[in-house]
Amino acid sequence: MIRIIFTLVAVQLKKFFRQPAILFWAIAFPVVITWVLGVAFDHNGKAEPLKIGLVGVLPDPSPLSELSEVKWIHVSTENDVRKALREGSFSVYITTSGTTPVVHYDPKNSDAKLTYLSLEKQLADRRGGSTLKMEPITQKGARYIDFLLPGMAALSIMNSCIWGIGWGIIEMRMKKMLRRIMATPIPKSAFPIAQFISRYVVSLFELLVLYGFAHFYFGTSIQGSIWGLIAMITAGNFAFGGIALMVGSRTDNTTVGNGLINAVTLPMMILSGVFFSYRNFPTWACGVIQYLPLTLIADSFRLIFNEPVGISAVALPVSILVVTGIITTTMGLRMFKWH
Repeated sequence: MIRIIFTLVAVQLKKFFRQPAILFWAIAFPVVITWVLGVAFDHNGKAEPLKIGLVGVLPDPSPLSELSEVKWIHVSTENDVRKALREGSFSVYITTSGTTPVVHYDPKNSDAKLTYLSLEKQLADRRGGSTLKMEPITQKGARYIDFLLPGMAALSIMNSCIWGIGWGIIEMRMKKMLRRIMATPIPKSAFPIAQFISRYVVSLFELLVLYGFAHFYFGTSIQGSIWGLIAMITAGNFAFGGIALMVGSRTDNTTVGNGLINAVTLPMMILSGVFFSYRNFPTWACGVIQYLPLTLIADSFRLIFNEPVGISAVALPVSILVVTGIITTTMGLRMFKWH
């Protein structure tokens, strides 16, 4: 019995180590992701300064002006504050119109709460106490849920396309269903078109349910153009549909397919500012991250959800996503293997 078990274990290990693709996705890929994130958040052993917005000018003298561990981001108007909160430039800001500085943040935002507590601690360490007054952010468009909801909507589009189309094609190839489809008289172009349309319908349903829940529970609403939102949803589905077609175009191995899907979804899920602002990454990284497909959708959704903008405000990201969809769909169809 023991000999049989060891023989079966040896067989499984040999199958694993004889496939370079599986070795890469199972062993090398996690190391690469760890290295990327480690480099991105490495500040040479120094603590990252607190990013805090400042409306107005600090009074002189003020204990706040003595804090060297704070990076002040000066804003002048309410629109600037709302834009900075939406983009994640800061999650806490201070107004100085009165004699006592007032700190504004959303207590439901863990990052903002941590920033506020760190600020209080720095003041207490220097002056033996804090003189800050706190006012929670409650207005729509500036809360954490107003940042999170558009990111989750963008993530829903990506996962729906990548898993629905990419994994679906891999599974169909593995079960020899693609070969059967190829034997039918239907044109080959009908297959990817049907995949895109079905995912688009499912995506619309998923987003409707998500927004309906957030609207009735959190009171969220769409401030911008509905046509702009529809254009972003369409372009986002087209771009990720093309990427999914590339992911599922060749392999019939579920382990390799799972690795390919994770290689697409995991980095963007971490980098693209779904749960926290990608502005926390170094400036050089932000210049690349802001053009990732998931980032373009999430940023555009936040703009449409929280600002009264028209469709022209999202014309550039829509164009980039459409071009991405054209390129990836063309490449995916050229590489596609039906058997």
